[in-house]
Amino acid sequence: RNVQFQYVECAWLEPALFLRTRTFHEIGGFDPTLFNSYEEPQFHDCMLGYEAWARGFHVAVYDSTVDFLFSERASSRRAAARLAPVHVRTVELSYLRYDRQATKSYVVRLSNATLVPFKPS
Repeated sequence: RNVQFQYVECAWLEPALFLRTRTFHEIGGFDPTLFNSYEEPQFHDCMLGYEAWARGFHVAVYDSTVDFLFSERASSRRAAARLAPVHVRTVELSYLRYDRQATKSYVVRLSNATLVPFKPS
């Protein structure tokens, strides 16, 4: 089957992550040191994506037609305020650990070389 996909810098885990277990372990898995024990993980999926690019893997998304419900906790202002500092901290850390501009440039070049141009009807 021909699956249409697009290369991306990082991908959100929801609704599903398709990754070989061996590759997940080779990349180093999720970094448990990014968060305090009382914090909800934020941006860990993107950190995994940046680590994959840094180790020579490709990260892409496609429309899997998997439906899911968003958690209501993320939609409340109180939850957003609680999660914001964790998200900011891990995003800042991603800039320290990875050359995000180089990753973005590479992803854009790769996508431009592989994506089929959209032609409106």
